[in-house]
Amino acid sequence: MITYILLFNFPLILYYFELKKKIIFDDLLKFYFLFLFFFISLRYEVGGDFYSTSLSMLPLTSFYETFSTITILNSILLYIAKLSSLDVFFYNSVASFIFCSIFYVFIKEFNNRSLILLISFPIIILILAMGFTKQSIAFSFIILGILNFVREKYLVAVFLFCVSILFHISSIIIFAIFLYKIKYFIKKIYTYFFLLFILALLYFYFEVIHEYILNWIIEDARPKSGGTILRVLINLPVIF
Repeated sequence: MITYILLFNFPLILYYFELKKKIIFDDLLKFYFLFLFFFISLRYEVGGDFYSTSLSMLPLTSFYETFSTITILNSILLYIAKLSSLDVFFYNSVASFIFCSIFYVFIKEFNNRSLILLISFPIIILILAMGFTKQSIAFSFIILGILNFVREKYLVAVFLFCVSILFHISSIIIFAIFLYKIKYFIKKIYTYFFLLFILALLYFYFEVIHEYILNWIIEDARPKSGGTILRVLINLPVIF
């Protein structure tokens, strides 16, 4: 518990150095992310998907099996982790490296980096990176894509968003970011390549998508919560 408290409060110390001694701050920031990398990688029986990650590896008896789901890149990483004999630790280490390195690059673009770390710790670091590993990988490629989107490197952004989809399908919602520039993209040929990519996914994974809709939407096999509607109503103003 002490380690978690230190990780949460260390950005407060960083804030002083960010204001007064920027050279020392850069070194301390790198140290923070290095420690964070090892802390996320080597956690044991911590996180909502610690055991489910190992269970996800069991059906992967061959490389061919990794193509049985839309999240191909995640399945490939799971399969490699299984072959490595390090199991969940290999998977978590790769995920941690992707998350920490990309998140470091992301916050370097902003002022008040220590404040960003402090705000990010409860949800992005503690819950996402330490609890929902494949989502954290997808999130990492999304924020890297956003950086390129802001720099108007749209083709790179599209590629990174597609990579995030191949780790977690819910990432597809990020493409809504392009809506307000739709006129610009209609004129670009790579827009049609992206549409072909989506159509190819729908074609090759029709059965998987159909099974998902059948089990989770029509038959409604999800765990139910009586407070769902209330939580949705509370979050709607924030979403808008």
